[in-house]
Amino acid sequence: MIPTETLLRSKSFGRAKRVRELSLKEPRIPLKSLVPAQRSWARLAHFNGRLDRGTQSMLRFIKHTGIVVGALSVLVVFCIYIGARYPASRPLTEAEKELAHSIYGDQIRLDSVRIAPDSIYSIDVSKTIGDTIHIRTADYNSDLSYKTLLIHELGHVWQYQNGGWGYIPKSLVVQFVAFSQTGSTSAAYNWEEDFLKGTPWEKLNPEQQAESIAEYFYYREIGGGQELKRQLECFIPFLRNNSCE
Repeated sequence: MIPTETLLRSKSFGRAKRVRELSLKEPRIPLKSLVPAQRSWARLAHFNGRLDRGTQSMLRFIKHTGIVVGALSVLVVFCIYIGARYPASRPLTEAEKELAHSIYGDQIRLDSVRIAPDSIYSIDVSKTIGDTIHIRTADYNSDLSYKTLLIHELGHVWQYQNGGWGYIPKSLVVQFVAFSQTGSTSAAYNWEEDFLKGTPWEKLNPEQQAESIAEYFYYREIGGGQELKRQLECFIPFLRNNSCE
């Protein structure tokens, strides 16, 4: 009679042997045949080339996810491209150019700026994509409120012309975070708190920068808040003068 312990060891050895035999029969795949996202996972997972069932599932998932992400990326780029070159847009009027120049001076190439009133991009709120400002008429109810809104959106044009497309994802992220925390995007525009902390204007998020410029313009127009206006003149780089020394 074979001892029980010996029998168990032999059965375990038999199972291990069968597993090894099966693993040798598994198909193998070279790393160079994988798409970039799959190769990145393979390096992290120390993939040895063997295609067991779990590995096949993971590679398929990564490939399909990569296709979806890639398609979404193409869609986003296409939407930004159209938004920045929106066909139903107009150039700035001479009055708008004078207004913009009174704040931004030569910091913006005003001949490149376009206005697209009530476009598909401004269904929810006014926004700026590249040199094109998509204005929602529901966002203003007077000449002053329109001008203040225009100055804010021109702040994003300034960001684009002086720093490229980076302002868009930064703006979207801070608005998403503000909304997720408070149920409103208003906190993303609140520059005063960081100003009181001594944060340099250059370190503010895109919405804070644009809003601080718009607020300076508003107080300049109504003739009030002179102390805050003076502080903003020294806070915003292209508004600084000799009195800020």
